[in-house]
Amino acid sequence: MAAATALSNACDSANITEGLDPIKMLSQEVANRWQVMTTVVEQKKNVIDSVQQQLKQYEDSLEKIKHLLNRAETTLVSQSATGADVNKAKVNRDTLKVSGCTLCTGGGGL
Repeated sequence: MAAATALSNACDSANITEGLDPIKMLSQEVANRWQVMTTVVEQKKNVIDSVQQQLKQYEDSLEKIKHLLNRAETTLVSQSATGADVNKAKVNRDTLKVSGCTLCTGGGGL
């Protein structure tokens, strides 16, 4: 495009104007289309930048959720280890109840 403008300017300086109208019209058409394409590309670039920013925010939120889930899982595993087995806990409870009743009634030779 710059070359066409330079050629047009050189021809104007040399007073060579005969037969240049089609070239000037074509040069103007190319310049107009170039401007439209530049505008469209800039608009698309803005949309892409916006989507990239939203994606970054989404990824940051996803990392926070992953961290929260890992902490929850770790907590559940540690609580399971502490409580171990529900059946064992029930057996221990029943044993304590029987022991408590035996002590209360004075049974068992104590």
